[in-house]
Amino acid sequence: MIGVLLTTQNDWRKPRGLNATLGFPPKSEHKRYVASILEVLADDSLLLQTLIEIRHLPIVARGSDAWDLIVLISALLPMLQAHLLLVFQRTGAVDHTHIALAAIQALGNDEMPTALAQRLDYQIDIFWLTSFKIRRPRRPNCLKRLMRGWPEHNATGAAPRTLFIVGDAMQSIYGFRYADVALFLNARQGYFGGIQLEP
Repeated sequence: MIGVLLTTQNDWRKPRGLNATLGFPPKSEHKRYVASILEVLADDSLLLQTLIEIRHLPIVARGSDAWDLIVLISALLPMLQAHLLLVFQRTGAVDHTHIALAAIQALGNDEMPTALAQRLDYQIDIFWLTSFKIRRPRRPNCLKRLMRGWPEHNATGAAPRTLFIVGDAMQSIYGFRYADVALFLNARQGYFGGIQLEP
């Protein structure tokens, strides 16, 4: 399936790239369905990175020792994660990755935003994002979820909700502190999270 979703250059496949060679006859219902999925996924840089990493995993045969180890670890990891969270609570420690993922989960997805996301949507009018070049993949996802109702609000003629972005693409190209130059360049093209930007 990764070979369908991604190109050989590790980019999201464009819907028009779904052809008969990949098993999608022209005008087929299956092709329309997968094309609609690709359109939804096109802005998800975190999922893209995850699929690229999965693509490079070694192939493991069922029944081999390596396969048995993977099955064992897969069963063990959720228990270890739960135990780690208990240790964090007991010691007052913080896991920033867990907090970021919990924040994204707390906001819900686009189809089912949570009550928290809806409450914040009414309370936040301005985001000021500095060091735009220094952004981990989860941060854009969280920000886009917080801003998901903004395009509709701004279209009503009410006082617009505003996103200020400050960044330096020249520093992004060096990958400093997980910088992703694509985030900067996409924003320079004029849109971020459905908001039209003015350079």
